[in-house]
Amino acid sequence: MWNRPMTWDELVAERVEFRKKIAALEAELETHVWEISPAMAQAKIDQLTAENTKYREALKEITSGNRTAHEMINWARMALTQNVKERRR
Repeated sequence: MWNRPMTWDELVAERVEFRKKIAALEAELETHVWEISPAMAQAKIDQLTAENTKYREALKEITSGNRTAHEMINWARMALTQNVKERRR
């Protein structure tokens, strides 16, 4: 790779140049504006609204007294399992 070994001064100069490049890249990264598209925001809102609706329906079922305690526990377990599966996608 090298025709001759680098001198100490050359190594120091190269290190200084690398540090300058790193500092410039860090400065660029800090000033970068992170944005999400309106479509991504709407998709997240829709997802959270759907989850909220599921939990509200579950609460209605539980408070209506139409189910036994065992049925409520099974329904809640299935709903949570489904939610975990959806989040992993």
